[in-house]
Amino acid sequence: MTPADPGDAAGSLAESARGWHRIQLAVLGFVGLCGALWGGDGSAAPTWLQQAAGVLAVLAFVLACLAVVLVGRVAYRLEGPTAAPATPGELTGSARQLRTGVRTTYLALAVLVAATLSAWWPASPETATVEVSDASGQTWCGRLTEAPPGVIGLVTDGGTLGLQLDHLSEINQVPGC
Repeated sequence: MTPADPGDAAGSLAESARGWHRIQLAVLGFVGLCGALWGGDGSAAPTWLQQAAGVLAVLAFVLACLAVVLVGRVAYRLEGPTAAPATPGELTGSARQLRTGVRTTYLALAVLVAATLSAWWPASPETATVEVSDASGQTWCGRLTEAPPGVIGLVTDGGTLGLQLDHLSEINQVPGC
């Protein structure tokens, strides 16, 4: 068995890095798209969680950019026309840099997943908006509030109402009044 030619090893390493570089550019685009589509309006999550998710989304973008640079330096070495073949030490350093770049890509994805977990924060019943109808067809819209048994409490623009449950025909959750 003969040792691999250092020139072939450098070429193989660069080819592998180019493949990872394409994947990383897709990850970077995905992270950027998720950041651009970030919808903070109407979220039931506490403010601190929304802010932490925003920081994590920015961190994921920075990590993805760093990973692209790390792998790109291995994939597309800037050499002059008279560059010498890569030495074994340079190959080891390039392989280490490629591994670091790949791990950073995975880290960026994990941070992005952590940032998006806040989207599944449960809605609070106090913030739920409902539309209530009685048998005669009259409707009210507002937020539910505490009320005695047999009565539904509803906070509307006109004030707080106490509606008898046995007089109601329908209660539907709506996005807003």
